[in-house]
Amino acid sequence: MRDTKKMQDNQLVANIPVGVYQFRTTPDEKMSFDYVNQMFCDLLKLPAEVLYEDASAAFNVIHPDDYPKFVELNNISMRTRVPFSWEGRFIIAGEVKWMRIASTPEMVEDGDVLWSGFQIDITERKRVESALREANTLLANRLAEIEKLQAQLQEHAIRDYLTGLYNRRYLDETIERELALTDRDTRMLSVVMMDIDQFKGVNDVYGHQMGDKVLIELAWMLQKNSRSSDIACRYGGDEFVVVMLNAAVDHAYKRAEEWREIFAKKIFQINNQSFSTTLSLGIATYPIHSTSPMGIFLAADEALYHSKKYNNMATISRRLSTGQLRSLD
Repeated sequence: MRDTKKMQDNQLVANIPVGVYQFRTTPDEKMSFDYVNQMFCDLLKLPAEVLYEDASAAFNVIHPDDYPKFVELNNISMRTRVPFSWEGRFIIAGEVKWMRIASTPEMVEDGDVLWSGFQIDITERKRVESALREANTLLANRLAEIEKLQAQLQEHAIRDYLTGLYNRRYLDETIERELALTDRDTRMLSVVMMDIDQFKGVNDVYGHQMGDKVLIELAWMLQKNSRSSDIACRYGGDEFVVVMLNAAVDHAYKRAEEWREIFAKKIFQINNQSFSTTLSLGIATYPIHSTSPMGIFLAADEALYHSKKYNNMATISRRLSTGQLRSLD
């Protein structure tokens, strides 16, 4: 009965679709195969007789780039007597194949170590994994491109196409949040509204292309001479707005005057002609002049109106024209 079972076990191991082997190492570092099944031979494309005669033939077909790692793990397993597991490449009949090897060391008579293990071809699995990695990389790149495009579209939606400043849509979406933060931190917020004096005349005399250049120059000047926390917007036409966070009216007035003086010094050239133009500005400060988003813009707009009406090329704030401006809360 025992012999019958042993014969059945041998037949099972011989016919199993997995490479099975027993490998022996001696204290004097000699090595040999005690057993290899037919699948093991088929995987390596080496006859059993060759493997029994020269065990190194099984190692000679390991890819040279992967062999050092194989030796390292094998030595660790031999020293610690822990199971050995490794995946690496073989060069079989000129073709690269991926194999997985797993074996368990056991100390036997005379100090020999007997390794019982198996070897399977995982080339197809590696191919699929590589294809999945490539697909995931491609997908990640596409998603990054989509996110970048979405960010660009979002940026275009909130930026003025000509000047690159924020547009009125962004300002309308942002102002309530900024006012809420101003209330929370018990601070002030100033709105400076400005437009270019006689801008229609610039377009009529020098053309709309030059008019665009003037608008772009004003936008660039505001960006260069504003704090990083300030929000500069093209409000529409030749009208611009700068929302100055944590800025009282005196600070806003000083900065607005700087803008007015800088812009007035800018000389524009066209067809051997030169000209300059000026700004009128109006200022309102939250919560002094209004406590609502609409009210603060109306207050700044009315200050701008009086700047143009009573003293063109000037900066007027609610502080300077209290008697002329009505409450806009």
